[in-house]
Amino acid sequence: MSVKYVETWGVIHPDWMIDLITDGTSKKQFKLLFWDGKEHYVAVRLDLDSPGESQPRVLYPPKVEPTLAQAILFPTQVTSYGSVRDLFEAACEALKRFSGLPDVDARLLTYAVLASWVVEFTEIPISVALVGPPSPERRQLLRVLRCLLRRALLLGEASLQGVSSLPTEIAPTLLIERCERSSQFRKFLETTSSRDAQILSKGRVLNPYCAKVLCIEEALSDAMPGWLLIDLPVADTNGRLPIFDANAQRQLVEEFQPKFEMFRLMNYSLVGASVFDPPDLSSEARDLVRCLGGTVAGDAELQAEVATLLKEEDHHVYTESANELHSVVVEALLYCSHQSKKESIGVAELTSTVNKTLVRRGESLEMNPRAVGNILRALGFSTQRLSATRRGIFLLNSIRRRIHQLASKHELLKADFRSTECVQCIEVATDEEEKFPVEVSRQISETMSDEEMNSLS
Repeated sequence: MSVKYVETWGVIHPDWMIDLITDGTSKKQFKLLFWDGKEHYVAVRLDLDSPGESQPRVLYPPKVEPTLAQAILFPTQVTSYGSVRDLFEAACEALKRFSGLPDVDARLLTYAVLASWVVEFTEIPISVALVGPPSPERRQLLRVLRCLLRRALLLGEASLQGVSSLPTEIAPTLLIERCERSSQFRKFLETTSSRDAQILSKGRVLNPYCAKVLCIEEALSDAMPGWLLIDLPVADTNGRLPIFDANAQRQLVEEFQPKFEMFRLMNYSLVGASVFDPPDLSSEARDLVRCLGGTVAGDAELQAEVATLLKEEDHHVYTESANELHSVVVEALLYCSHQSKKESIGVAELTSTVNKTLVRRGESLEMNPRAVGNILRALGFSTQRLSATRRGIFLLNSIRRRIHQLASKHELLKADFRSTECVQCIEVATDEEEKFPVEVSRQISETMSDEEMNSLS
C-alpha cells in the first residue's frame, strides 16, 4: 500500500495532539511533538494510520521561510509546570519584575498569556490593547510578552494583507507597535477576531483569526468590544526596571516556553469543554470573561478571580450601572468645559469633580482616577501627558464640542447645566425649541469649597 506524505504544522484531535517545536539550534530545525493524552515524544516524522483512512500517512514538519522562523519563538521541549496556579503565579511575577505594571494589570496580562496558548479552544481570540503613549517601558513590555506569548510575532504596524501572507496554520500571536485608526485598521480588527471571517488571498480562502496585542494611545472602544485594555504607567520608571537584555530574554524563553507548551497539551480539551459563564455581564464582557476564565478551567479560584478583576477595574466590562457612571463623568467634563480660561483638566482633578457630582446625586460610590480614565477612553477621549506628573485632556474647542455632544446625548444640557456665555451651548440650543440661559454647574459648585474651586481653575 502506498504512503501519503503530508506536511503539517500540527494536528488537533479530541484524544491526542501533534504540535511543532524546534531543535534549539540557530538553524531552527523543526520537529513534531506528539501527545497521546498522557505522554509525549518528539520525532522528525510521524506515522499516522487513522481508522477509516484508505491510505497511511507520514507527517513531517513544514518548510518555514527562514526569516519567519527566526522572528517567531517556538518551544524546544516540554517540561512540567506543577499546577496551573504555580505556572500562573510564576509568569505573573516575571511580568511584574520586568514591566513595572501594578499587580492587577500583571495578573490580567497573565491570563491573556495563558489564553494565547489555547487560542483555538476559546470562543474568541484573546485581544489586548496596551493603552498609552510610546515609551521605553512599553517597548520593554512588548519584548517580555514576546517571550511569553505563544508564537508571538512582533510587527511595526497592523496590515490585513501582511497577516494574510503568513501561513494560516502558524496561528501567531500578533504584537503590533503602531496602530492608526482607519477603515483598513477596523477591517483588520474585525477579520482577525472572528472565526467565521474568511478572506481570499492569491486564490486561497484564509481565516486570519488570531490572538493580538496592540499598542494604542487611546482606547478605540467602538472598534474594540470585548477587548482587554491595559493602562500603561504614566510616570517614567527612571531606569528602575531590570535590564531586559538578550540574556534575560533567553532565560525567560527557556524557563516558560516549555512549561506553556505542556500547559497547552494538558489543558486544551478542558478549555474547549469549559462552561464558565458568570451571570449579569454584558455580551462583550461575557465573551472576554469566558475566554480568560475558560483558559484556567482547572482552577476554580483563578476563574472567580478574573471575573472579579475585570469588574473592579472596569476594563470595558460594563454592568447595568455603567451608563450612569458615564453620565456622571460627562457632567463633570461639562462643568470643566465651562471654565473658559481652563486649558486642560487632569484625570486626578476630574476625579475630584466626579466624586462631588456623585455626592450631589446621593451616591455613596467614590471613584478613583484609574476608573475615571477608563471611562474617558470609553467616551472617546485620548488622555495625554500634561506634565511630568499629570495626565489628562487638553480642552481644545473640538474637545469642548465633543463634551457638549455627549452632554446632549445624556440629557444634561437642561436649564441647570447651560451657560449663556458658552459658544457650544448656544450652538446646541439653536437646534432646540427652547433655550435655557442659566449658569452651568451651579449644583456642583455648591458642594465645593472655595479652595477646591480654585484648585480646578
